[in-house]
Amino acid sequence: MRFDVLSLFPDIIDSYTKESIVASAIAQSKIELNTYNPRDYSQDKHKKVDDTPYGGGAGMLLQIQPFLDCFLDLAAKSSSGLEKLQLEDYYPISNEALSLKSELSLNSVHPESRDYEVIMFSPRGQRMTQDLVYSLASKKQLVMMCGRYEGFDERLRNIVSLDVSLGDFVLTGGELPALTLIDVVTRVLPSVLGDDHSSVAESFNSALDILELDLADFTKAEKKELLGDLAKYGVKDLDELASIKLLEYPHFTRPANFRGYKVPEVLSSGDHKKIAIWRLKEAFRLTYMLYL
Repeated sequence: MRFDVLSLFPDIIDSYTKESIVASAIAQSKIELNTYNPRDYSQDKHKKVDDTPYGGGAGMLLQIQPFLDCFLDLAAKSSSGLEKLQLEDYYPISNEALSLKSELSLNSVHPESRDYEVIMFSPRGQRMTQDLVYSLASKKQLVMMCGRYEGFDERLRNIVSLDVSLGDFVLTGGELPALTLIDVVTRVLPSVLGDDHSSVAESFNSALDILELDLADFTKAEKKELLGDLAKYGVKDLDELASIKLLEYPHFTRPANFRGYKVPEVLSSGDHKKIAIWRLKEAFRLTYMLYL
């Protein structure tokens, strides 16, 4: 997996990724991370990258030239299919062609099936979810545009294939979303975590993953009892567990009794089936308590 980040403050990206799991993944060549400063591509003698918006208004907008030239430079050095796209693919020469292109989808130049994504972070983007994370983890290359100030010149969107949003709030820049994406995608890649199961049996994965047991291991009576326990959460058939996404269950470690607060006895029982059922029930309880 290759990550390419365009940022006016690349040190923000570099400082975070020198620590912990991401740093380890880089050291083991599980991922490749490159940062680029569009200011280095500015044609202005003062390396200016922003200007006032047409039509007036507060703030400054990031200009298209530094970011586009920076992007084309890194794209030419790619091997994910991005290198096949040329400047004319994004910007038709004639005004008539450009007018026609503006009526098309923003990512019309990108093939529907592709091994890369060119990502812009904005409030209009697709909400980042664990499903999106797994989808992005299947790509070879993720290019991320980090905005600042009032955002980008709208024409830069012609090179974007995916808009992503962290939520309904406004950040100072795109570096935090980029780091978030790098972190969440990296940790679901094979062999990045010490145990690949660690990224499966956790929040926002299916109830079956939370259960950590095959339902085939349950007797008919045990399945009936489990279904009865989950009925209050709207579960009508245990087959539904494969499609239900839950928060992860609570965890405990030593000591078993800390100032009167005790670890649930079932967790020390050694009965893996009872432990799995307890964890599943707790995952349902927490999910429904927080989201319903």
